[in-house]
Amino acid sequence: MSSSEAPQKSVRLYGMDNLRTFACLSVLLSHLVLPYLQSFAGVFWFTPSLPNEQIPFAIVLPLFFFVNIVAMSLFFMISGYFFPTSYDKQGFSVFLKKKAQRLLLPSIFCYIFFNLLFPVPLMHIWFLEILFLFSVVYALIRMYTGFKIKEGSSFSTIVLIAFSLLIGVVSIFIRYKYPSGYIIQKYFIYIEPGKMLSYIAAFTLGIIARRKGWFYPVEKKNIGILTLFSLLFVALCTVTGSVNDTDYMYSRKYVLMECSLGILISFILIWVVNRWGNKTNRLISFVSENCMGIYLFHLPILYFLQKLTETWQIYFPLKFLGLSVTVLLLATLVSTLVRKIPYVIRCI
Repeated sequence: MSSSEAPQKSVRLYGMDNLRTFACLSVLLSHLVLPYLQSFAGVFWFTPSLPNEQIPFAIVLPLFFFVNIVAMSLFFMISGYFFPTSYDKQGFSVFLKKKAQRLLLPSIFCYIFFNLLFPVPLMHIWFLEILFLFSVVYALIRMYTGFKIKEGSSFSTIVLIAFSLLIGVVSIFIRYKYPSGYIIQKYFIYIEPGKMLSYIAAFTLGIIARRKGWFYPVEKKNIGILTLFSLLFVALCTVTGSVNDTDYMYSRKYVLMECSLGILISFILIWVVNRWGNKTNRLISFVSENCMGIYLFHLPILYFLQKLTETWQIYFPLKFLGLSVTVLLLATLVSTLVRKIPYVIRCI
């Protein structure tokens, strides 16, 4: 066992859980915002009937920057980070069985209960489906090839930047055929081809980072260089394009930011929380334990509450705040109650 691997085995990385929970709550908030955006009127599952219930895109730009560019790469990178040790301990059969319990069964449940019985959107379960697919591919590679990444070595900042930029450039060409928003749907399977390369890259980088011990500890100098590069990259893309125009989300510069910076910023954030945010308390632990349930149940709850309050003529900022808090509380309550059902806690 290398010296760089030792701290990871002796220290519980609560920062990973905290970061994943924060990203999950950010996605929840973005789903609440989407139907009220002026530029996306009529695109999503709900269209407000009151003319004053619209939010300018520029106001929520920081939220969408984090969710669209960082959050999904972060989810896949964190997931990939925990795969190697899980497989090492469980082996092929148990590994896939547990992944099916945690990823496939909740997806099937949502499809049957929320889609066939109620007319609610299921745009949020695609992540579980893709991650289960990654699980199967990873397990097959480990079983049939016996390939295992060697442990312990420092990463090259230049190589990591070059790798992320390469993913971004290749993604630009992929988006010519499969632009943002183009989804291949078959039954309850949702795949967005234009983003798959960046997800695969983030997931793979998480696996490598675990084996190499890149997230704990890491030299501050390397992280500083990555942070400076990311900030300059964002500044350059921002000053050379109008980020208030939603067409910007389909531009080559945005694709480069989404696919390249998603990887770099995720890497930086994981290192930061492992160093300074590796702590927890009862409230954080409670929310973290219910994170999967909150993620599964929030969209159906949001759909029904938006329909219920559609004609309520209330001061919109107050109405929006009330919806946000209510959705979070109800999703948490439903998750807590459902997890008390025997066997369900193994799934969510």
